[in-house]
Amino acid sequence: MPGMVIATPLPPETPHRRRHPRLRTQLPGRIETVAEVLSINLLDISASGARFEVVTFSHRPPPLTAKQTVLLRWADFEKIGQLVWNARRTAGLCFTSRVSPEELLATRLMHDEFVRNGGHEREARESARTWVTGHG
Repeated sequence: MPGMVIATPLPPETPHRRRHPRLRTQLPGRIETVAEVLSINLLDISASGARFEVVTFSHRPPPLTAKQTVLLRWADFEKIGQLVWNARRTAGLCFTSRVSPEELLATRLMHDEFVRNGGHEREARESARTWVTGHG
C-alpha cells in the first residue's frame, strides 16, 4: 500500500556496538598474571570489560596472550578477567563478574580527581624527583 512504512527490527547486537557503555579513563593500574605484575594505564572500563595499555620500558612486547586469565587492579578495585585481544602494548579483557554501577561511579570520580591533580605528568615528575634525590 502506498505510504505504508514497514518497520524492520534491528539485529539483537551488531559487531561494532558494545553491550555496555565504556567509561574512558587515564588511571594507573596493574595487571597480574601467574608469571608477573605489569604496570598499566586503564584506558576504558565498562560493566563487562576493560581496555588497557601496558607501561613498560623494555623493547619486548608484554607477555600477554588471548584467553589468558589475569587480575586487573585499579585504585581500590580488582576484577578477574580473560584477555580477549592484544595488539602490541594495548589489550582488552572480559571480566568474569560485572563491575557494579557504584564501582564505575567511584572510578569516574577517581579519574576526574587524577586528571585535576596533574595525571600521568605529575606521576612522571614525582618519579623523576624520587630517583634524583634517592628517596623512595
